[in-house]
Amino acid sequence: MNFLRNIDNATIDAWRYRLNDIEDALLPTRSDARRKRRGLLDVVGQLSHSLFGAATDSDVECKRQIEILRTRDRRVFHSVSHIIPIVNQTHTAVKQNRQHINALQMYVDKVSADVIYIANVWQKHDKLLQVVKTKLRIEQCLSAMESANAYWLQQLAKFNRQKASLELS
Repeated sequence: MNFLRNIDNATIDAWRYRLNDIEDALLPTRSDARRKRRGLLDVVGQLSHSLFGAATDSDVECKRQIEILRTRDRRVFHSVSHIIPIVNQTHTAVKQNRQHINALQMYVDKVSADVIYIANVWQKHDKLLQVVKTKLRIEQCLSAMESANAYWLQQLAKFNRQKASLELS
């Protein structure tokens, strides 16, 4: 019932109106239950009302309408009292789901930031790897050139020795 304090009267009135429409559609009318007047004028009824305080047809009809309204209000209250726990449970579940979604969103944001960081680090490492690969190729080329130069110098020294030995002979 504490939940009803948080709901404005317009909402409750709208619920009552909607439930009354549903009730009117589902419950048969009681036109056969009305009392048929037997005379053209209700003189005796009016006189007995004046003298003895007896109820007139309009008093009886008014009381009947009041009872119908009370019955409808009880049904509406009964229906609303069954709906309120469901609404409260739904509200609680939605609140919990919202908290879970917010926690998941924070986690996804953190993971996204971590992925972006890793991608940036990866990119830097990839550039460094390219530099290392280029240095390695240069080193391999220089080693090959040094080997070729050493071989060339070796062959030149051999040639000069053979030339000198031919010139001496």
